[in-house]
Amino acid sequence: MVSRGILAIDNGVLAFGPEGERMFGGRNYPELFSVFASEPLFTVYLGRTELGRVHDSTFLLHKEGDPVLLLAGRSWKVTHPDWSRHEAFVEPVKQGGKSRWLGAGQPLHFRLCRAIRRVLAGGANEEGWSRRAVERMAAIRSNFGWLDEAGTTLVQGPSRKAAWWTFAGQLANETLVHLLKERKYAVSSGDNLCIKFLDQSADLGKIVADLQDSPWQQATCPVSESGLERVKFSNCLPRDLAVRALSARLADPHAVGVVLEEPLRMVSVTKSAAG
Repeated sequence: MVSRGILAIDNGVLAFGPEGERMFGGRNYPELFSVFASEPLFTVYLGRTELGRVHDSTFLLHKEGDPVLLLAGRSWKVTHPDWSRHEAFVEPVKQGGKSRWLGAGQPLHFRLCRAIRRVLAGGANEEGWSRRAVERMAAIRSNFGWLDEAGTTLVQGPSRKAAWWTFAGQLANETLVHLLKERKYAVSSGDNLCIKFLDQSADLGKIVADLQDSPWQQATCPVSESGLERVKFSNCLPRDLAVRALSARLADPHAVGVVLEEPLRMVSVTKSAAG
């Protein structure tokens, strides 16, 4: 930053240099300080109708094709992300499946996803739940009768798809998807709770053993080129360092390690929880 003129050193004191004044001075100071007050969220619109908000990692992670969001119980393809306004415009599509929780747009923390698994796998109801909540929870739990809180599960359904239910959070699952694709496994996508395979005959035992033997501790997700350019202060770093910093921010190696060390099992269901 000093060599580029973003910062200058005067008797050991750092201050803005000429390039720093151009980038962040004057009317740009509010933009500089807004990072401490602004959530990293995009507002999603269909025309002028607001559908909800999603985390910016939706656009920072590099994915093939346009991102598909799950909001308001439907799937939406992003047609235009406006980074200056933190807005995204979408159109409805059929792909993407049904959203059970908050959808793929909001990355949930590993501990929260594990709490979801614990509640689904348990049979007890909380004392403060209403009758409607108890009935709804019973209905949801009936769809996860195969769930084992002690480990992860590969669910093979009647369709040609299978799902590896990790309950690890989207950042960990996106990292696992990247590792799987590097090894040419037929994997479709990952969200907060599971990873979907294109082939339900996937040998999860072999896959996990393969991943355990890989240097997964250093694994990162590829980031979007357009997203990298819009991340605040990324222009203050050399490009390779900016890519590494953003990739590390979008990774969860602890959760990946827990998933790979947990017991796993494979089940078949007649009603597709696999896809």
